[in-house]
Amino acid sequence: MPNQQTVEHSLSIAQGYIKAKECAAFQGDPNIFGVYFQMQFPQIFSRISYSLWKGILVDLINILSTFSWNFVDLFLILISIALTAQFRQLNSRLNSIRGKAMPEWWWAEARSDYNHLATLTRQLDSRENLSLTRAKSETKIADPPLEDCIQRFKCLN
Repeated sequence: MPNQQTVEHSLSIAQGYIKAKECAAFQGDPNIFGVYFQMQFPQIFSRISYSLWKGILVDLINILSTFSWNFVDLFLILISIALTAQFRQLNSRLNSIRGKAMPEWWWAEARSDYNHLATLTRQLDSRENLSLTRAKSETKIADPPLEDCIQRFKCLN
């Protein structure tokens, strides 16, 4: 069964094809794929000349990038779940000794465990923020209505 990102990406491709078909018909251009690739990747084909093989290559890179982005998301989710479980385990350990006198070495070990978990959390957070910042700078416009207006404007030119 396909996951939500796969369905979303497939629907995005289908919507792009429908827009390209309408745009090509409006312009009287029989090359629907050429219009599609140039509308989907204006950041590429405004700098280099379009050809079918370049369009296919850019689309393939886009699909692979989407897959890797989804994999990174899944990886971050799993790491976050594991960190949450470790914090819960530490919390249970601390609750189990509530009101009891524990030796200094036990507290040193608990403090060390907490510090390791906190350090891992900070590292994950900083890498996640870096990944999200990088992804925002590499992706197309995230606002669908604005993107739709820009695509329609490009269709008229």
